[in-house]
Amino acid sequence: MIAIDLVGTTINSGTKTYNKNFLKQLNYKSFEEKTLVFVSKSYLIDEKKNLNNNIKYIVKSGILNNSLIRLFWMQFILPFELKYYGVKIFFSPMNYAPLFLRFTKIKSVLAIHTVLPWLYFNFLPGNYLKNLLIKKNLEREEVSNFLN
Repeated sequence: MIAIDLVGTTINSGTKTYNKNFLKQLNYKSFEEKTLVFVSKSYLIDEKKNLNNNIKYIVKSGILNNSLIRLFWMQFILPFELKYYGVKIFFSPMNYAPLFLRFTKIKSVLAIHTVLPWLYFNFLPGNYLKNLLIKKNLEREEVSNFLN
């Protein structure tokens, strides 16, 4: 089984647009493997009538709209949920991935869609600590995936 993390912010941003468009495109795809999508409840409002019947959607509470709570969920709760559902491959399209997946047999695929952390760190939206964590997580994922 593969899983995709589309849990994100409700604030109008590139991340929200990316996630909602990703969700919309999933509706037109067929999958050979069972597919699980973790998704923010607010993202489903526009897409509810068009959802792909071949995908199991795990709708997450609006409490995860808060970036700190979402980060906590992703790092400490999501890995257990992935194990519970028997996920073999996890795709994270938002520059973050659970750090503890490296201690499981779950493969992690991380989409990197910005070079700002390396070229223009000061232009990243958000606070310094969050941006530093994103940058270090991206670097760790790149090295980890390169070596494996």
